Amino acid sequence: MPTLRCKYCRNSLEFSYRDTAAKCWNCGYIQSVPRTLTEENAELYKQAQEFLFEKEFDKAARIYKDLSAASFNDAELAWDSIMCRFGIEYSKKHSEKEYTTTVHRLSGTIIFDDADYKKAMDLADANQKQVFRRDAIAIYDIQKRMLDEADKQKPCDIFVMYNIKSSDSFAATDIADMLKNKGYEVYLPLTAEAAELESGANTEPVIFSAIRSSKIMVVVGSSAEALEELDTASIWRRYLNLIASGEDKDIAVVYRDMDEDALPEELKDISKLEIAGSEYRNELLAMINEKLGAIKAKEDQKLAEEKAALEEAENERNKALADLMSKVEEIDNSDVDYTIKDHDEYDRRLEMLLKHKRRYEQSLCAYEDTKKDYDQLNDQYQDFLQRTESNPLNARYKEIQNQISEKAHSIQSNVYFRKETKKRDQQELMELKQDLDQIRQRLDADNDLLENMRKNVEMRKKQMFAAQANMLALKKTFERERDEIRKFDDIVREKRKDELLMEAEKLKHSVGDKITFGCWPEEKPVEWTIIDTKDNNILILSTMVIDTKKFHDKYEDITWEKSYIRSFLNSEFYQKAFTDDEKKRILLSPVKAEKNPLYPIDPGNDTEDKIFLLSVSEVRKYLESNDLVLAEPTPYALAYNVEKDEKTGGCYWWLRTPGNAGCNIARVSSKGLILEHGFFASDNHNGIRPAMWITIGT
Repeated sequence: MPTLRCKYCRNSLEFSYRDTAAKCWNCGYIQSVPRTLTEENAELYKQAQEFLFEKEFDKAARIYKDLSAASFNDAELAWDSIMCRFGIEYSKKHSEKEYTTTVHRLSGTIIFDDADYKKAMDLADANQKQVFRRDAIAIYDIQKRMLDEADKQKPCDIFVMYNIKSSDSFAATDIADMLKNKGYEVYLPLTAEAAELESGANTEPVIFSAIRSSKIMVVVGSSAEALEELDTASIWRRYLNLIASGEDKDIAVVYRDMDEDALPEELKDISKLEIAGSEYRNELLAMINEKLGAIKAKEDQKLAEEKAALEEAENERNKALADLMSKVEEIDNSDVDYTIKDHDEYDRRLEMLLKHKRRYEQSLCAYEDTKKDYDQLNDQYQDFLQRTESNPLNARYKEIQNQISEKAHSIQSNVYFRKETKKRDQQELMELKQDLDQIRQRLDADNDLLENMRKNVEMRKKQMFAAQANMLALKKTFERERDEIRKFDDIVREKRKDELLMEAEKLKHSVGDKITFGCWPEEKPVEWTIIDTKDNNILILSTMVIDTKKFHDKYEDITWEKSYIRSFLNSEFYQKAFTDDEKKRILLSPVKAEKNPLYPIDPGNDTEDKIFLLSVSEVRKYLESNDLVLAEPTPYALAYNVEKDEKTGGCYWWLRTPGNAGCNIARVSSKGLILEHGFFASDNHNGIRPAMWITIGT
């Protein structure tokens, strides 16, 4: 069973090789342990631990780096690197029950953004993650307070560093006074005795502010022991690390009463000056002026390169825009440049046209055939009708009818005829009736034939009209398709114009660009910053804090889903801030209910909104790399008592992520820091920066 020392009480900590977290039976604290600890590297790991306990953070860091390179990925080694980088120490006084976390080394990067923290969390199992998150929250809170304190310090040009417990304070003070007289802002740590009398002197926020703002560090010493004293060496080594990381800073050593070869190894290859004679001040001033001039020249060059790069990018964008607009103008005056897709579309249209043409021609033939049949049948019908009407049998039929009528009348009126005469007349009457029946049969046969012919004509007439209607409909479709294919060049031209104009719109709407969209209050246009793009849509965030609102109008546990601010943004703000045309461009977007990365508070349910607030993760994703976190308030927001920092010009603004309690909501501070622990949702001194997805163009 391996043995290390507890990070808190420093007593022996026993654990098995399978453990990733262990509980100290002396102090009761649970802490993470390395997975890859072996008999071969245990002694080296213990040595690094001892350096860490003695606040020899640089020495410990080198061992952890070697261990990481020699072993498999180990979450604990990544965490130990964080302990060195931030100078973490756990301690407590006899009167205290809990251990206090101390951060001896501030950094511009907070722990949750540190690469080793992310690596540790990726490699950690569930037990280790719980320990890392617990300790990281404590470190984070300390870092935030210390960074706030550091921001209040006055920036300096030159950091004069010396061992505050040594007699080097006289030489350091002399150098500092000389530089101040030349107009430089100089930071000089107070001596140990003076620091005890002045609250806040030589504290880490003050030291960090001086390290961060100064361009040159002048290290003053009269012995290797004084320069290598733990607190002194820690500061100038931090400065060397910044220079090695690429920051525009420089360092010089001013020594006395010692040999140059006695300087610490890290200081031997840098600019040195011995305090000897009365001219050393002028030489030092000349050296500093030269170094500051070189730094200034490098900064100016970097600014010039950045400016040139921006100008080049802008010129490239303008050239691309000009090229696109030139192509738009050329489209009407040149042959259409068909793409493969256009050829396919043309072929499809042509195939469809030929299909409709064939159907039209077939219907035309059918119509002409039925019309021909109709005309032929109708001619036959009219001819037969004419012949029927002029048939002599009609006259004979009427003549016989008259004869029968006369003969019947004669028989009835001549009662005195002889029997033979009457019989003859009756016989003649019967013969006349027989002739009449024969003629009637012939006439009825002709009429039946005529009626059948009439019905055939009517049926063929209907068929002709139906064929004509079908033919005319197909003709209209064919002519429409023919006109469309004749206009296909114009269609392709317009499509190509639309594509080029959309490309131009995309060039005008790149990430980081500003646009004006809507008004709030109604007469004040709102400026937005584009923070993301997707297809023909852009995600925009108000550049400034545009109003002051409560996140929720009651003091109770609340999530974005049920909050007052969500209702306000998607109803009153949406209705009043945008025109009808602008509203058509605002998209209904899925809004994820994201958990707080530090606190296990229920974020509620996902929603769909036109307008929303950003989450903690979205701020980190979209704003931190672009320095867009810090936001100034509009005069309208100021009028409603938003909290503004006079130094930074920024103000507090709400996020939609829950804070460290159900009634708290995360926010961004007036210094541009993400405050995951949040503040009361019912507070009315926090601003809002709405965000939304909109389409490009109309």
